[in-house]
Amino acid sequence: MMANCRISCRSYQGGDKAWKLRDYIASHYDNATNLNLSRVVSVESIRINHIDVDEEKQMVRAYGRMVLSWNDTKVAWDRNRWELSWLNFYWIQIWTPELVQINPLVFGFNVLIRK
Repeated sequence: MMANCRISCRSYQGGDKAWKLRDYIASHYDNATNLNLSRVVSVESIRINHIDVDEEKQMVRAYGRMVLSWNDTKVAWDRNRWELSWLNFYWIQIWTPELVQINPLVFGFNVLIRK
């Protein structure tokens, strides 16, 4: 996916150094979500665009956007060696939290967002 951006993004993504660093990190990175690890995920902001309420079905649907942040220690590098202080990744390339509804309409957990 990032290959489509190689030329157009070069100027603000750190150029060839960023691509080499991204390849280096990807060669050692496992974004598996099945690991039994605790991770702290912060909710930075929530924007609700629209809410639907169905009183008959006793159902509420909220449409909006959540901004989450976390520290992934597996994505780290020496800034002096690579001369880069930040790097962009697509969500599928790194670990991302899986949101689970804890009070679902039916018994069991429902996944709200999945990779």
